[in-house]
Amino acid sequence: MSGLSNVLLEKESKLDRLLAKSGGGLLAFSGGVDSSYLLARAVKALGDRVLAVTAVTPFLPVGEEAMALQIAISLEARHEIVRPDVLSSAEVVKNPSDRCYHCKKEIFAALRRVAEGSGLSTIFDGTNASDMNERRPGRRALTELGVISPLAECGITKEEVRALSRAQGLPNWAEPPQTCLATRFPYGTPLTLEGLKRIGKAEAALRELGLGNLRFRSHGDIARLELSSEKFAEAVGERRPEIIEIAHIAGFKYVTIDLEGYRFGSMDESLPTLES
Repeated sequence: MSGLSNVLLEKESKLDRLLAKSGGGLLAFSGGVDSSYLLARAVKALGDRVLAVTAVTPFLPVGEEAMALQIAISLEARHEIVRPDVLSSAEVVKNPSDRCYHCKKEIFAALRRVAEGSGLSTIFDGTNASDMNERRPGRRALTELGVISPLAECGITKEEVRALSRAQGLPNWAEPPQTCLATRFPYGTPLTLEGLKRIGKAEAALRELGLGNLRFRSHGDIARLELSSEKFAEAVGERRPEIIEIAHIAGFKYVTIDLEGYRFGSMDESLPTLES
């Protein structure tokens, strides 16, 4: 654990105490950096009294289910997979600006059923302190369903999660953040299984080109590629034919590069100021 500040180590100790005091629970486990670190500490504090559950939906980016399984195995954690039918919800399919709220309600209701069937009364999730400063409508659903966010409660930020994960030797500590595939569509665009599959496959193929953290957004016949400005020259140079081919295979007539580059939540930029 060398190189970590005493303040950060105290935050981790506080997290361990919080988890131990809970007596056990179900942990919503995506396989991302936050929930992986939380699961590692929960296994240490609670052993087999914590159950990691991964909700697999059409919104999950390609490769995330496999990553969750790999991490859970490496931590020797109890792990289950559920497959809630989020597209059966008319509110989710309509893709309103608070879609995340409706989606989280569906997912965490399914997790609640698993928890109750396993004799667990507490549900944890990996929301960190940094997330509390961002627009996340899904938090309202977590509050309504009584979900506990230990990282946020202990004041552990995203960068601190990465530092602690690296110190613990977690293999995904440096992985770029992933968001659900529904965020690749403008609000108000109905979500379909076909559309989600094509954007997911295309984005996975683009990642294989080594273009770093990116998003492939769908605007009807137009695909908008967001990537870091450092990758612009490569994208319009040697990788240009491959990017065009990937977009056309996915069914897009046109492909563009967003000159503002990659940024979190770019679809929120169209929302009124008060809502965003």
